Amino acid sequence: VGLARQRATERLSGLRREKAALCAELEVAKRALVAAEAEVAASDEHLCAQEQAVASVRHQCRAKAQSLEKLKAVKEEFFREVAEEKRRRQELREKIRAWLAEQEAAEKVLQAKVDQQPKELESLKEQREAMRRRSVEAGIVTAAERQRAEESRTVIPLYKKQREEILEEIRDLIVQDDAAKQELEKVQGTLLAKQHK
Repeated sequence: VGLARQRATERLSGLRREKAALCAELEVAKRALVAAEAEVAASDEHLCAQEQAVASVRHQCRAKAQSLEKLKAVKEEFFREVAEEKRRRQELREKIRAWLAEQEAAEKVLQAKVDQQPKELESLKEQREAMRRRSVEAGIVTAAERQRAEESRTVIPLYKKQREEILEEIRDLIVQDDAAKQELEKVQGTLLAKQHK
């Protein structure tokens, strides 16, 4: 009986030691499980943060793409306006050149008429003298003829004055054209700079 009790006591002590060892292993396993769960949670948070960062980057990329599309549309519209402005100014220059050519031709015709006036006046004088010799009344030179000769002499200065005024307007247009061109180039440079950002 004593031997059996001793063996039972030893067996119980062994079981207690095994239980203590199992409890210790279980505690270690619990701590490992808690650490693993914490690591998984941290990994999930990190993954969520990465997903949010990726979503933010995608949103920024879409916003930038939209901005680039808008900038491209603005740039195309700007170049269309520049081309239209160049076309309009070129058309204006051609009209001005044609008008100046017409004025120059008209001025030459008038100048030729003025140059012809001395001959006509001399002829009128000869006719007047002949008429005076033939008759006293024939010696009167009509006022209309003298007025026509005088008007022919005054037309040329008037056309010259008008031409100078038009040339002054053309010079003003050229200055305005250069200023507008510089402003357009400035705006174009700004748009290109924004596009490269």
